[in-house]
Amino acid sequence: MKDPPEIKALLLDADWVIQSIPPDWLSCIERLIDPDADKQSFLVEVFEAESQCITGQADFEIELSKVLNHWGSKVHVDDAARIWHKILPDPDILRYVRQLRSAGELVCLATNQHHYRYRFMTNELGYGQMFDTLFASCEMGIAKPSESYFIQICQQLDLSASNLLFIDDITRNVESAKSCGLFAERFHLVENRGAFEEILAKYNFNVE
Repeated sequence: MKDPPEIKALLLDADWVIQSIPPDWLSCIERLIDPDADKQSFLVEVFEAESQCITGQADFEIELSKVLNHWGSKVHVDDAARIWHKILPDPDILRYVRQLRSAGELVCLATNQHHYRYRFMTNELGYGQMFDTLFASCEMGIAKPSESYFIQICQQLDLSASNLLFIDDITRNVESAKSCGLFAERFHLVENRGAFEEILAKYNFNVE
């Protein structure tokens, strides 16, 4: 039997890996505009604006304010932006994170986020203390699925790609990590919730 790889760091995505969003999250965004407005077009514009901020090249609140003004929203941008604070950390997955770190494992967050949401996750949700290192696209200036994202992580950790295990819910991110030499697995909190412990066991992580 082939020996399991020597993993020296675990990289976890944020959304749908260690946390989820409330079921009414999209509805909260839709309620920012008139009920008779084209909600689908509004959502497209919101997420296009957000995507400009993921690598830190634009400010999320400024871009969101532009969209709200374009649609004649009466909601102040501060109130609107707080919708992005609606995050549900998963207690079971975070329990694994604590156990692994207590056992001396290096556990890092590897996520695409704009600065506004990233600061909330780091400070208010406590991820800054919960993980050994946080790799956020807005700080790195590059986002998944770019191979440069994973290359930069390897350089910062001073580890070989073959010593890293990356877990993400998006297939293209997993495939990009693999193309860089990382071990990578797809996991989604809803779609295959029970697989997380199986993945850890596959790579010889011991959790109870």
